[in-house]
Amino acid sequence: MLKNFNKPIINKREWQSMTQYPYSASAAVCIIAPEDKYCDYALVVGSATTAAIYDYNNDGYELATNPALAGTFGAGTCGAYSPWGIPYITAGGSGNTLTVNSVAFNITGLIIGTTLVITSGTQVGFTTTVTGVLTDGGNGMITIYLKDVLPATVASGDTFKTLSGSYYVVNGGTKVANNFKAFDLGTRNWTVGLNNTALPNLTSEAAMTTMYKQGEYMAEGKASGGTSTTMISGRTTTTEADQAGLTAPNWTANQWKGYQVTITKGLFRQTRVITANTSIELTVSPAFTFTPDNTCTYKIESDEDSIYLIGNGAITLYKYSISTNLWTVLAPTVARAGVPGGGTTLDSPTNTKRFEWSYENNIRNGRYLYSLRGGGTILIDRYDIVANKWDVVNTKTIETFNAGTSSVMVHGDWYIKSSASGHRLFRYNVVDNVMYPFSTIAISEGAVVLGKKIHAKRIKDTDLIFLYSIASNQTAVYRTLLY
Repeated sequence: MLKNFNKPIINKREWQSMTQYPYSASAAVCIIAPEDKYCDYALVVGSATTAAIYDYNNDGYELATNPALAGTFGAGTCGAYSPWGIPYITAGGSGNTLTVNSVAFNITGLIIGTTLVITSGTQVGFTTTVTGVLTDGGNGMITIYLKDVLPATVASGDTFKTLSGSYYVVNGGTKVANNFKAFDLGTRNWTVGLNNTALPNLTSEAAMTTMYKQGEYMAEGKASGGTSTTMISGRTTTTEADQAGLTAPNWTANQWKGYQVTITKGLFRQTRVITANTSIELTVSPAFTFTPDNTCTYKIESDEDSIYLIGNGAITLYKYSISTNLWTVLAPTVARAGVPGGGTTLDSPTNTKRFEWSYENNIRNGRYLYSLRGGGTILIDRYDIVANKWDVVNTKTIETFNAGTSSVMVHGDWYIKSSASGHRLFRYNVVDNVMYPFSTIAISEGAVVLGKKIHAKRIKDTDLIFLYSIASNQTAVYRTLLY
């Protein structure tokens, strides 16, 4: 693995000039970037009718299909990335192949190398890797080649999904049909008809985030048994995720509420949301397809099905279920102390790489949403998913954040780009509870522009991470190596 041996003060931080942003960053900026190391593409939404795919490997853009977003591009426009693509419908399958009608889903070779899971039918839960795709020019039937042989025939109409990525966008302005859509990378196409019933009009700044990061988990082990709705841990040795050195889980009651557990048995897997737990047992919903036994292994992860949204000058927190296509309004036991104003942001630390947050019986990774309140304040609000309540982080900083501020979470470091003069950047560490000065981009930027203007890219098979910044009211893009 390529290592990053740079050290602050010894290695002077430098910002590299990158390929220019393909749109004039004047009305707003909406760039949706993967927060894991597996996807090499970000989506740039330039307006209600324009979008482009950014290739990190080649530092280039390609125009995407017209998003045809209803609403008004600008204040309130925001997005979030999900590692899973949209569900696809098969035309059947057997042996080591599945077929898909290209008229319905024009799947491309971008799904090659990704994990594939069958999500309905008699082979539900079958999990394998995509080794090839015969697209036949996007005409007729598309053949998907699988690493493992299907145990039985897959019927026409059964569904599957792949870890190829999708990008969810809510457009600003008055809520209307089709102001909420998703761009599926595997087909390079936009969905239509996503539900927005519970969402408000978004006429001021808003922000979205997801919790699940591909490859990250909080605990793992072997099951000893269970029922249709429970799994009992059979782990008797410590895991890498458990820094306390426990010989059994010894979980705190309900500490995993809102997380998910993925159980694997041979080539089959099932992922369920955890609704409660004891010291050794998880309760889940919906019921398992197969009952856990002592041949199963498990991993506890952040919930892959949820997207969170805040903003529009209200304390309300919204949660979207990808699988049910439904937004709900959460009802925290302790409400947010103040309304998010201009410059509000929303991010989630799921793997801080710090032992203080990684004790398996006192887990903190994947538990919180962090949000700058903005509006000229110094305040940071934090939502506790497990306890379903907000609190205010008590940190000693006098830096204030206003409209146009952007942020991105990298492990436990929250990088914040201020909209104030000089376009300074800060690094707030969620474990240390300290706001550190980070960098100043010594390049002139234009007037303040709303939207997400910084994002990070983790490089596969290395520990290298780059932070990208888009200049306000310009097309200039810069990046720096994090260390």
